[in-house]
Parts: sequence; C-alpha cells; structure tokens
Amino acid sequence: MNRLLTLLVLVLCTLGAAAHPLLDSLVTQGNRAYLYSRRDIILDCARGLQEAIPVYASSTRDSLEYTSAMFKLFGNYHYENASLDPASFAKAACYYDSAASLNAQRLSTGHLLFQEKAQLNYRLENYSQALADIDKAIDYIDQSGIYEPGDTEWNNLAMQRAMCLARTSRFDEAIALADATVAEYIDSSSLDYARALRMKAKILALATQRPADALEAYKKYFSTQRAFANECFLNMDSRAREQYWLTLRPFLADCYMLGDTDPAFLYDVTLFIKGLLLHLTSVSGSGPASANALRALSYTWRDIQSKLKPGDVAIEFISPGDPTDPGMGALVLKDKGTPAYVPLSSPAEVAEVAGKALESTSRRDKDALYTSAALDTAVWRPALLGQLAGAKRIYFAPEGYIHRLAIEYLPSVSHLDMYRLSSTRRLMEPPRELSAAAPALLCGGIDYSSPKVGADPAANDPEAFANYRGTRFARLSQESDESRKIHNLRGNNADSVLRGAAASESAFRALAPRFGNILVSTHGDFKARAAAVPNDLKPTLDDDAMSRGIIAFAGVNPHLADPKFDATHCDGLLSAREVAELDLSQCNLFTLSACQTALGQIGPDGVVGLRRGLKNAGAGALLLSLWNVNSDATALLMERFYAGLAEGLGIHRAFVAARRHLLDMTAGETRSVQRFNPATMAEETVTETAPVFSAPQFANAFILIDAI
Repeated sequence: MNRLLTLLVLVLCTLGAAAHPLLDSLVTQGNRAYLYSRRDIILDCARGLQEAIPVYASSTRDSLEYTSAMFKLFGNYHYENASLDPASFAKAACYYDSAASLNAQRLSTGHLLFQEKAQLNYRLENYSQALADIDKAIDYIDQSGIYEPGDTEWNNLAMQRAMCLARTSRFDEAIALADATVAEYIDSSSLDYARALRMKAKILALATQRPADALEAYKKYFSTQRAFANECFLNMDSRAREQYWLTLRPFLADCYMLGDTDPAFLYDVTLFIKGLLLHLTSVSGSGPASANALRALSYTWRDIQSKLKPGDVAIEFISPGDPTDPGMGALVLKDKGTPAYVPLSSPAEVAEVAGKALESTSRRDKDALYTSAALDTAVWRPALLGQLAGAKRIYFAPEGYIHRLAIEYLPSVSHLDMYRLSSTRRLMEPPRELSAAAPALLCGGIDYSSPKVGADPAANDPEAFANYRGTRFARLSQESDESRKIHNLRGNNADSVLRGAAASESAFRALAPRFGNILVSTHGDFKARAAAVPNDLKPTLDDDAMSRGIIAFAGVNPHLADPKFDATHCDGLLSAREVAELDLSQCNLFTLSACQTALGQIGPDGVVGLRRGLKNAGAGALLLSLWNVNSDATALLMERFYAGLAEGLGIHRAFVAARRHLLDMTAGETRSVQRFNPATMAEETVTETAPVFSAPQFANAFILIDAI
C-alpha cells in the first residue's frame, strides 16, 4: 500500500508541475552521462540548464528543482574533471552543497545527490563522511518509498554502505550487511548481483584476517562473469562489450592486489580480462561475438603452457592500477610447473630512475634511458631474471609504463629472443604467415592540403575532429616517405600505391580490407588526457581515448581549418575508433611509419589508441613507434625490414635483422641516395657517407607487437 501511495503522489506531482521537455531532457541526459563519465556531455547539459531555466521554468518550485539539478550536474562535471585538475574536487563539493541547500530535489531522483556526494568523499578517502552521505540517500528513499529492500537500487546502496563500513574498519558490520544484501538479489545472473559479489570480496580483502575468504569470493565472482560473457556476448556489439569490460576494471585491480596468494588464478583472470576486448573484437568485428571468439574465453594458464616449448617463458605483467597500491608484478609461466608471481619495482620507482626521458617523445632523451644500468636493474629485477634462467625465448604482455618503454631492448635481456604480445593468449591463435609475394598496400607522399573529398557521414568521428580542429599537418619530405622506397624495393606489380591527393582516407578505407601487408607513411598523433579513475562506488563506463589517436590522410588540412564539422566529407583523420570499425582481418602486418603511433592512454587491457584500434580491426603483427622518429633512420630500418621479408625471413626475424643492422653500423659506410638537384630540376643518384644510427634514439624507436 505504501508503494502504491508513493506512485500516486509521483503521478500527481508530475501532473501538477509545469515541467518542460527540454529541461527534463537535459537533466536526464546529464545524469546518464555521469554514469558513463562523459564529462563533456555533463558540462553541456549543465550549461544548457543554466541558459534554459530562466526561459522555461514556469514556477518557483520548478526553478528550484531544475537549479538544484543544474548544480548537481556541475558537481558531477568537476568530479570527473578531477583526473585533470585535482582542484576540481573542491569545486564539486561546493556545487553539491549548493544543490543540497536548495532542498528541492526531485522525488524520484533526490537520492542521487547524496549518493554522488558519497562517491566524492569516498574518492577523497573521507570514508566516514561517505558513510554519512550513503545513510542520507538510504533515508531519502526509505521516507519517499520509491524503493524497498530487495529492489536493485536499494541493494546497490546497501552494498555501498557495506563498503564504507569496511573502509572505516567496521568489518563485522560490513560483512554481515554484505551477506544479507547479496542474499536479497532475485536475479543471480544479473550484473548488479555480480557487482555485489565483487564488493563483498573487496570487503573480505580489506578485512585482512580473511584473505582466504576473499580469494574464494573473487573466484565465485569470476565464475559468474565467465558464464555471463558466454551467455550474453552473442547478443552484444563491441560498444556494449566495452562498457561491460569497464565494469570489470575494479575487479581486475582488486585481484592484482592479491599478489602471490594464487598466481594461477591471477593468470586466468588476466587472460580473460586483459585481452578480452582485443580478442573478441578482432575475431568478431564490431557486431555480436562469434562462437569461435567465445571459446577463447575459457582459456587458462594450462592452455598457454601447452604451447610453450623447452626454453620458452610467458610473462604477463600486471598492475593494480589503484593510486593507493601502485606496485607492479609479473606472472611468469614456464613450460613446466605452475605460474609464479614476482613483485616488481613500482612505476614511481622506475620513473624516479628514468626521469623525464620515460614520458618524453623526443628521441634525444632516449640514449641515456636505454643505456642506464640503474633503469635496467629497476625493470629486470634479480628475482625476475632468476625466473628466466636458462630461457631462450620470452613472450611477454606489457602493462603500465612498459607500454612506453621497450624493455626488450634493455641490456639484461638483449641476448634473448623477445616477443612483445598484446596478451599471451595470442599463443593460442594460429600463426599468421606473410607471403613475400603477396601484394601490399603502400601509402605515402600524402598531400595534406588537397581539396576535400566526399564521404559516408557515418564513417567520420566527430570527436576526433573536435580534438584536432585547427591543427595543420606539414607535408613530409621525400626522405621520410618509405612507401616509395619500399615500392621500388619490392618491384611487385600487384602492389597498390596511394600517393599525393589520391592517398585519401576514403581510398584507404576502400582498399585496406583486401591486403595482407599494409604500410602507411604519414603523421600520427595522440592527444593524451587523463582518464576518469574508477573506484569501489563508481566504475567508469566510458572514455574518449579512441578518438584521441589519429593518422592523417590527404585533404585533412582544409577540413580542420573549418570551424564546423562537415560529416559529408572525409576529414582526413583516421582515428583509432574509426580504425577499429574497419575489417583488417586479412592484414598480417600493419606498419605505421609515423611518430608516436604506439602511444595512447594506458589501461588495464593495454594501450587505448591506434594500437587497440588496429587490433580490434583484426590486424596481426603491428610495427609502431614510441617517440618522434628520425626520418633517415626510419627509412633505413624500413628498407632493411622489407628486404628481409622479401628474403622470406618472416616478420619477427626480418625486424630483428633490420634493427641489428642499425645497431651494428659504424662510421665511414657509404650509400646511394636520391637527391633533388635544383639545377637540373630532377632527382639524381648520389653517393654519400651514411650517418650512424646505432644509438638507442634511432635503433629502439620502433616496437613489433604480436609477430609470432
């Protein structure tokens, strides 16, 4: 009866209020955007309300309600923006307080303000205040009657209260509440139930006297997620799978903090989550997951071990990704025995040794970095090297700072055969051979200022355009254009070459799915921005990192010079999100001869940028750069690499040989090069003394990924 009365009151309030569709829409959009951490949309909705309330709010009560909602959205924006500016936390608190002071929250959503204040205080580790805020949210829905015990929203708040109790060391109360609440969920196959299981496991982990119980709880949660994925991924597209994966990030961080409690379990978790998006999308495309892809979700460390030969070692580097526990570790798997966990130097310790050179994209900072004995020891610690005794071949999947550092080139392991993989689950996939005679798609000599060309409006990424609007790309010199040199070297009439104005984004889109060997010589870029950080009370469900990594094609400059986005024309920017939508399943080797193409936003499943876009599109081996490369060194590396491919060395061996050529260079060598002679207005072949490219800034700039 109480619930029926409440619903009647809600209906009467709705009928009596002079609400406006535009204002309601802005509030709803803003609240939804906060769930997905879309700070840009939250801000647009808050500003929209600010402008529209004086015009459309027809009563004082309406004005107060919408103003309160507006303050809350401004608070939400600053909460999300704190990953860029820590001062935003204080601004968020002020806006939340302003919203609360109006005492005009809407009956159906008034609890959200207290819940979001709790999320802010939890993030700031003000756990007692977060608990008080959660209690206010629960009191609000208790008094309003909009939810009852057993309802999903009520249960979710109860689990958040249990988490806050645990953070204030009230473990017995927290565990009792968590047990009771988990039992209240009706649908044990729902994501809300699974989230409650994870939070219960985290509570047990915080109660340090119960680590075994925590491990069992995490294993139960993991079992439910495997079952959910196998049941539901057949009907999910890539976007839905991405949002689901983001809900798993706190679980991943929690498990990694278990350290050496159960390395075999950690290895299985890593295989499932760390490579989940990359594998499913690369095999299934952007649509529902294929049955073939889903079979791979059941892989365990034993499956990986079955692919290892004597002398082989597989390493999954792991990191909690939690600011309160910044350590790193390595899960080491040999051809016999069970996985071992090895604690590593923290990212902060490595950063202290490396200094600014680790994050820098300037090649001149790299020489000291890669010759530093202190850095070598910080990365390849004695305990880890001890696990590699007698090893000949190392397969490793990086994590954290290792995505920015070519650890395979450091002195301690330079004698080993090192394979960088997106995930060691890659060992379960069939080898992807590249025939030396297979035709290649070669793009270079791009005219970035050529006129605009038409495009399918659905193909353009407006967020990428917004990120790069006003940017101008300079035409690369002929010496920087590897595509022409590789084309001459290959001498294959079946190759397709896109040059000048013909090297457009639309032309590349049309041709790329047909080729097993693709090289693009162009400008690449990634505009880094800190991502929203998830926590126990609020997971992050979205980010725009895939729109921040791009490669440039013909016609990009006139398009970016326009202040407005024109979806009917190809903007000449191919973003990582757009790359992910292509079908590159036939491509066994994708070479991006450009600056910083291996960079991106680092997350628990790797680098979110062009690298993920290419893997999601189905590409095999990737040859990408870590910093701003030298054009002459890159040209020589590419020439040697493709010469090795022509000789049938295979992708990995050809790259090793090409890089070795740079490392072994000595002064005094001569070479023949093409130079433009202004006197004759023609290119001429001249002989000159070749520069030496043995320094790390030249020889270590490119990394090869997934070349098995």
